[in-house]
Amino acid sequence: MANPTDMKRRHFMALGAGVAGGAVASGILPASARQASGTAPARQVASVRRPLPLPASGGRRPNLVFFFPDEMRADALGCYGNPVCKTPNYDRLAASGTRFAQCHVQFPVCGASRCSLLTGWPTSVHGHRSLYYFLRPDEPNMFRYLKEAGYDVYWFGKNDALAQESFADSVTKWYDTPSHLPHPTPGERRPSPDAPLTMLLDGTPDRRETSDYALLSQAVSVLEQRDRDRPFCIFLPTGNPHPPYRAPAGFA
Repeated sequence: MANPTDMKRRHFMALGAGVAGGAVASGILPASARQASGTAPARQVASVRRPLPLPASGGRRPNLVFFFPDEMRADALGCYGNPVCKTPNYDRLAASGTRFAQCHVQFPVCGASRCSLLTGWPTSVHGHRSLYYFLRPDEPNMFRYLKEAGYDVYWFGKNDALAQESFADSVTKWYDTPSHLPHPTPGERRPSPDAPLTMLLDGTPDRRETSDYALLSQAVSVLEQRDRDRPFCIFLPTGNPHPPYRAPAGFA
């Protein structure tokens, strides 16, 4: 992760400028306004595929880590005032970096929210408002911009942002594990309607047996590479704490 002294606001502004430029040229304006201004039609975004260059930072560009736990509200963390949950690692990260008091999700569904993050578009633009309609190759995409700018882009976790045909131009390596969510099998009997409903599962597995442990191990292996000559971006969308809940041994 970038050193706080190196990752300055202008770096984020430079990254965002490329995404925002893609949003403007790819059709946020009404058709009449685009015609009047001479802007390219919505599906023609080749002119915005390359973002503005990052400002120089001592000859090195910052490495980026996007760590996305699923279904976790801010008030579940100790650094946001939760008196019960013990989150020492998050608390230490907040104390050594920047903790935002006003930071709001774009949409209550993860897929649409992450499409908004990668494009700079509100979720009302181009129909990305579901779990199953993801970014296509002709749409703005921050990961593609980073890869074109010389970054290695590592994606460790579920895909809820890119269409299949967008991966080759956007991601250097993708690794995921089978879903931890239960899947119905043919002939399976559903619970009785009178049975109590719960989001808590029995059992306390070893944390090394969880799917998230495998994803985190992949990310750590990238961070431990010391002889890199290219900057990297790690996107780490973990599955937990998505319900149903089953805390690993030592965390229950």
